Amino acid sequence: MKKADLHHFPRLFRNIANWPEYTFYKGERSKRPLQFRTRPNAISFEVSESLYWVFKELFVEDFYKIQELTSALPAHPVIVDIGANAGFFDILLLSKLKGARIWAYEPLASNCKLIEATMQRNQLLREGLQLFNLAVTGLSVDSIKLYTENTGSNSEIASV
Repeated sequence: MKKADLHHFPRLFRNIANWPEYTFYKGERSKRPLQFRTRPNAISFEVSESLYWVFKELFVEDFYKIQELTSALPAHPVIVDIGANAGFFDILLLSKLKGARIWAYEPLASNCKLIEATMQRNQLLREGLQLFNLAVTGLSVDSIKLYTENTGSNSEIASV
């Protein structure tokens, strides 16, 4: 581990209750999904190898500056998440703001299945997250054609 990476660990400790899974077992991510539980409000979720970098960006590097964001929001905000991917932002936000309501839009069915599976295992997500398997566009259209990698699993990027 590089010394420069150490400054990320306080964020990891604030966001993940079982941080040793990341610290000591991230090298096993090609063999098994990593299992995490958020804090302060516990939400359990899996991170596959293909989602590892998205997880790291949100929970370790704190891309969205979650403490600043949550302190700027009211106690029971309504949030619209466009392009929810695997739902990690929603998981992180609901773990900090138990009373939040999130409308998550995700056009890729494989990503929606991942979110739905996580929702089934977590009451907090079932209460706070409403998932729509839809794309959001600036135009009123009946359908669009999305181009993605043909991996059969989740995808970070889709284009029209």
